Amino acid sequence: MEKRIGVYVFKNKIKDKGTRKNNFYDGLPYAGLNSLLLELQGEYSIDYCSIDTIDDYDFVLIPIISYYDIYNLLNEFRNKKSHKSKIVIGGPGLVNIRLIKDFIDIAVFGRIEGRIKDVLKGELFPNVWRKEDDPDLKKKYEFGKVKFLIKNQFIQERSVGCPKKCAFCLYSWTHDFFYEEKSRNFNSNLDSDFAKRKGYLANEDFFQTFSWEQAKISISTALDGVTERTRKIVFKSISREEIINKLLDAYNVETKKD
Repeated sequence: MEKRIGVYVFKNKIKDKGTRKNNFYDGLPYAGLNSLLLELQGEYSIDYCSIDTIDDYDFVLIPIISYYDIYNLLNEFRNKKSHKSKIVIGGPGLVNIRLIKDFIDIAVFGRIEGRIKDVLKGELFPNVWRKEDDPDLKKKYEFGKVKFLIKNQFIQERSVGCPKKCAFCLYSWTHDFFYEEKSRNFNSNLDSDFAKRKGYLANEDFFQTFSWEQAKISISTALDGVTERTRKIVFKSISREEIINKLLDAYNVETKKD
């Protein structure tokens, strides 16, 4: 029996760059998608689909042309508890699948022309993420609640810790910290050499202008950038163990007394 592929069309776009006309994928932004569809013709039956009809297909291709399409996907899939088809996403707007990993099955980073049939058949490629092959999604780590003493007047501060601002990370190394207006010294037990080698932590000297009351801070890390395998795909080779060990160091660091 001929397998069916649905090319997804957003019904209720909340964000749009105006590149899609009449819900058809024409023009330069969709050259990659059209090339893939030409490869698939003959072996698969291809048609347009929407959130209401995705279960009628074996595979559903969702082109992510800009980050707006991430919002559109979330908007339409948020009430979809399950689906029978394999959801495949890719395109120039795909840099991080953290927000949509619960709704998709396969993510393609970069180009896949000439190999799309093999991807749909289950073959592994360095730039292809599959939910079924990613054990990291099942691992959960619990870090204790951050305890800090609040006295005098505190100011809540929010900043991005990594100066590189790589597009892939988006949410990584975001520091939520508290510091006191009264001058205090910060005992930097964090390994600044780690930052120089990996580039994922800002050099702690950057924060010396702040007076820290408590070094036990709340940190969102590259773990939020989905998984170790995903990071390797985009050449961000930092392991879960390194991140977790560094978090444990951060949560156990001591502050100097006056």
